[in-house]
Amino acid sequence: MEKDLKGNTLIIDISYYINFIEDIDTEIRPCIIDKLLRSIIRANHLSFLISEIEDDTILFSRYGPAFPVRIIWGQLEAILASFSCELDLLKYYVPAAHQPSVNIVIHYGNPGNFSKKERSELRGTIIAGTYSLLKNKTVLHTHALITNQYLEAQVQEAIPTEGQVCELYHASTPRNLSLHIGTFSKTA
Repeated sequence: MEKDLKGNTLIIDISYYINFIEDIDTEIRPCIIDKLLRSIIRANHLSFLISEIEDDTILFSRYGPAFPVRIIWGQLEAILASFSCELDLLKYYVPAAHQPSVNIVIHYGNPGNFSKKERSELRGTIIAGTYSLLKNKTVLHTHALITNQYLEAQVQEAIPTEGQVCELYHASTPRNLSLHIGTFSKTA
């Protein structure tokens, strides 16, 4: 019988990847995406394990209790700062490198649910629903989506209740970060 181990899961997605990549020369595309993904990985100061890298998305997981929101928020700030710094460098050499932003899902549950087929396709779990929200091209700035499962795993009164959205400004980068909280569908 498989243990019901729980842990923190972060899905970090480079949004506008398709539009962005169409504007870039085919010979340098892999290098640019590699640099952007590496900037996200370098900012992983909470020692999350890389469970999956699929195109423009990284699935991080770490077993154990849910990190407090302030700790996760610090991790998100580090990711945004690293990504923005790398993007600024890339824009200098590749002017078309101005579109992508980072969108993030924060979830608490059994990261083992991502094994085998579900893990490779990022489907069949609550994360798949939030992952599909990240791909919504009507969203124009960076988003962090926090599932109710994450919030239920800890006590945090500074976070708004389900359904509310708060706009925050991250001082290290010129990007806005929207925080969405709630339960998301299990299928895309």
